[in-house]
Amino acid sequence: MSQLGTTIVTVIITLLIICFLVFIHEFGHFICAKLFKVKVDKFSLGFGPILWKKVIGETEYSLRIILLGGYVQMHGDLDPASSKQDTQLTQDPRSFVSKTVAQKLIIISAGVVINLIVGILLFTIYLGLVNSVVLLPKVGNYKFIGGSSYPNLIELTKDFRSSDATAGYVLTIADKIPTSRADLVNILKQYQDKKVDVKLLEQNNTIEVKELVLNTSDNNIASNLDLKFFPNVDNNDSGRLIITDFKDDSNFGKGIITTSAIPNIQGTSIKDSKKQILNSFILRANGEEIYSNPQFLNLLNNGLGKTVNLDVVNSEGKRSELSLLLPTKKNSDGSILGISNALINSGFDPQVMVVKYDNPIVGGPLHALNIITYNGYALFYLIKDAINGKPQGLVNNVGGIVAIGGQVRQVVSTQDVGNGEKLKFLLNLTASISVILASANILPIPMLDGGHILFILLEKLRGKPLSARLQDLIYGFFFIVIILLALVITIKDILHILPT
Repeated sequence: MSQLGTTIVTVIITLLIICFLVFIHEFGHFICAKLFKVKVDKFSLGFGPILWKKVIGETEYSLRIILLGGYVQMHGDLDPASSKQDTQLTQDPRSFVSKTVAQKLIIISAGVVINLIVGILLFTIYLGLVNSVVLLPKVGNYKFIGGSSYPNLIELTKDFRSSDATAGYVLTIADKIPTSRADLVNILKQYQDKKVDVKLLEQNNTIEVKELVLNTSDNNIASNLDLKFFPNVDNNDSGRLIITDFKDDSNFGKGIITTSAIPNIQGTSIKDSKKQILNSFILRANGEEIYSNPQFLNLLNNGLGKTVNLDVVNSEGKRSELSLLLPTKKNSDGSILGISNALINSGFDPQVMVVKYDNPIVGGPLHALNIITYNGYALFYLIKDAINGKPQGLVNNVGGIVAIGGQVRQVVSTQDVGNGEKLKFLLNLTASISVILASANILPIPMLDGGHILFILLEKLRGKPLSARLQDLIYGFFFIVIILLALVITIKDILHILPT
């Protein structure tokens, strides 16, 4: 798909998600207003200039140009935000202001409730599709309710084992849960060249105990958790590099990487030679262990016009040595060899955790609760870090509509993931936004549903509403704060996705 096509699909999917969640939120207010016989004057999806409108019965339905929100304007509301009430209509049985406190609270909170219900339903479906297993970014030490959580993502790569072996995420080794890379290495050392029980979450998300041999032989790599493959934890190493692409196939046959330099495949075609090298892990270069992109690029920069010897392991776990004749100067794009390489953290990622629920029926509501509380916990944690001089986490993890679009674009543009997996991601994303929207809207902040609930309760306690002037000041202040915050987040998200 072209860049333009990807952008168009991304915008359409993002707007569909936002419009769906806004519609069900406003529909919650609408249906409860009808339940208590409140006249609904307007039901709008979006704000700003009208694209389409139609009066059906006593309600004007409209679609507006800014599809990032919506509103239900009930009889007795003086503005779409329900922040001002026409107190002259307290005796009109069809006005919102004439209803009891309980009825008002139900109408105002209905949008939050329906967002929460839809989020739970979507999470239940999603967990059913992924066997109740979710991967989440790790922030702090939040304890998930009702699910078994494993603090690090430890991936066992199938390609490094026999063809009938399974791949998946390592949950425990010898009944121990590794809490750090150093801890994992210590456990591996205890069982080097021995059989050990590994509790493995397989690719189909079933958990089984596998009896594996963790190898340390220099000539045979059985898995990416073998000690000879695993990074030395004493050196701040990032992981292993993997050759993912050759940007220019013609360079392959021009002596930059020659077929004759590859043992055991002399005389094969450039295409077959390239195929054997692609997805190979780089273990050493000129005898030096390679654990980071800067380290490898520095070696290439210093070796222009010379030969570099690479020790690699391919997708079948076979070791090979490649002799690469480097060009005398860099390519026009600044690259050397025309190779794209990616950093693989040798199966261990402390930034991602695995959470497993017993079943999707129970897991759906529990996961919705966990996502709400986890996001609150994470926000507090990131703000605390920012106050302590570490703002990067807050900058990278707090986003708005543009950030959502960025996630959608990443999924849409991914070539090696099937449409089924993409739909699962979008289902999970929609569920997450729905429950977060519910939790944010119930906060006691003017302009939000929770703010309206607060004012209704204050009116009940005081026996009369706050003065119109005071309400104007409060709502005006929070309107400016929310708009400024939205602008800051949007600008930050746009700058984050722009190429550097």
